[in-house]
Amino acid sequence: ARHAGEVAVAGRIEDDIHAEGAELAGWRLRGTQLEQLAATLERIGGDYERLCREVRPRGSIRGEVAAYDGASRVMTLTDGTTLAVHDLESVPAIVLGSDVTVQLVEVGGGLRSGAIVVESPGLINEQVLIQKSKCLQLAFVPNQAPVGNAGLVLHDPAGYADHGYGYWLEQGMRLSATDSECDQGGIGTNDYFSYRLKLKYWKNGVGWKTKTLALDVSSATTPIKLPADMSTILPGTLTAERYHTSCTWNGTPLPSTCTQPKLVTTDTYPLYVLPRNYYCAIDYSKVLFTLEDDDLTGHQTTMMNGATLHFANPDPNTTQTILATGHPIINGAPSPGLQTIHQYEQFAIRNYDFFPIWPSQGLPNPHWTGVDQPSGVMWPHIKSWRNGAPFRYSCRVPELTRDGIADCGGEPHCLYRLPFDAMHTTHVTQGNFGSYTHQGSQAYAYDFGSPSGTPIHAARGGVVVQVVSDVTVNCTGWIDKTNCPFAGNFVAIRHHDGTVALYAHMITNTPAVWVGNEVHRGDYLGLVGNTGNSTGPHLHMHVLNTSTLWSIPIRFELIMQGTGAVEVCQNPGKNWYPTSTNNLW
Repeated sequence: ARHAGEVAVAGRIEDDIHAEGAELAGWRLRGTQLEQLAATLERIGGDYERLCREVRPRGSIRGEVAAYDGASRVMTLTDGTTLAVHDLESVPAIVLGSDVTVQLVEVGGGLRSGAIVVESPGLINEQVLIQKSKCLQLAFVPNQAPVGNAGLVLHDPAGYADHGYGYWLEQGMRLSATDSECDQGGIGTNDYFSYRLKLKYWKNGVGWKTKTLALDVSSATTPIKLPADMSTILPGTLTAERYHTSCTWNGTPLPSTCTQPKLVTTDTYPLYVLPRNYYCAIDYSKVLFTLEDDDLTGHQTTMMNGATLHFANPDPNTTQTILATGHPIINGAPSPGLQTIHQYEQFAIRNYDFFPIWPSQGLPNPHWTGVDQPSGVMWPHIKSWRNGAPFRYSCRVPELTRDGIADCGGEPHCLYRLPFDAMHTTHVTQGNFGSYTHQGSQAYAYDFGSPSGTPIHAARGGVVVQVVSDVTVNCTGWIDKTNCPFAGNFVAIRHHDGTVALYAHMITNTPAVWVGNEVHRGDYLGLVGNTGNSTGPHLHMHVLNTSTLWSIPIRFELIMQGTGAVEVCQNPGKNWYPTSTNNLW
């Protein structure tokens, strides 16, 4: 109204004044308006200062972003608090899982407002995230019986570290992770950490190779195998990259809410992966047993006396524990089920084992038994501490002889009976180092003179590996023996210890076994003959070391001529007339 009155006054002035004074009147009017505007601004400024003096701080809200709707600009925290974001340009990027702080003030009339501060894990809280990611730790999985993830033994890599060199593993070990300290799985937004594992290694026969072993490794992941073609001489380098992502969880992660994985840390581990059983060897109190091939019910006993560690140095004053799985002796009998066997605890040795003794018992599988030969136990291992963390290595076990006859107080032991049926007496026409043909590679051979057609029986059990039955000639008198079939018709049997026995000069077409047959001590093989390089009907026998193809010394059980006594550990010489005990018992 005031302004309208002023306009009316100005109109009257314009009517009354001379036209030459119109411009001066206009300037006067503008000056009046400016004075009035200045007074209005002064009044508004006073009101603003009075209002600011009435503002009171009212605490703060702090929380983690659980959800954010960009369209409505509504942000929800994990505790359910809802915030409306009005000035989006003044707020940094809002990421699920970010920590936010709102400093609240009360302006008047109960109205509360404040500034939102977003602490981005990728920016402001990078060091916090790195520290938080350490809840995920790399783990080494030692060789052990197959179980689900929940039952696996997982070890801190420190237990396998030799400072200055690297980490000493063995073939068959695997890689995993532990994340029990990670805060994930609840309702709302959770951090998720995982490993990406890469390995640079020397591939046998090829050269250096880099291989991605796994992209998302956590405690829920099936343990990762190391490459089977990795060198056991040159070390490889394992790169373990920790990645972070955040997801909204509702019992399980909601994939659509997950952020892109972000690299947080990178660690490297020099790995030496040596052959299984390299680091440890177990000693048994007894390795020679006298179980007949056909005995499927009897047992004998031994125990683990101790172990030798190679290159695996435990911490001082720590205990070394030797363990295996098998059938310990309880109340004088083998336990009916599998149990843990401790050092100095007697356990059973029988004619069947966790590793097959005979081919008919199935194929060997060290990955399911932890052994590479029949040893009476499964998963023999040693465990102790190094660098304050546990370690565990597989152990070699000694080679066992189940089919012994007698301990001769030193090698060779008595493992053979004469190669004839019970009570047959033979004439030794040539013994070890015989002047005629038992020299060089055949130095430990025997010639047993017997009538043509005399039945031959296995002196020791095994598997038939070679048979020749079609030789019809005798080449003793040949001047040129280049094409002489020296052994004539023969049978070769591989024993459980890898040695091979040769039974030679049989009658044509009389060998009664075939390659692959399992033969027990005393089984019928064929008939004494005179084929090949033979001066008369006899059985030539010797036992070969298959690595050198030279004969080795052996010892027999037999009945002595004249006394009729059964003797063991005998080495029959030329012109002996021993009698066989084969099939006598």
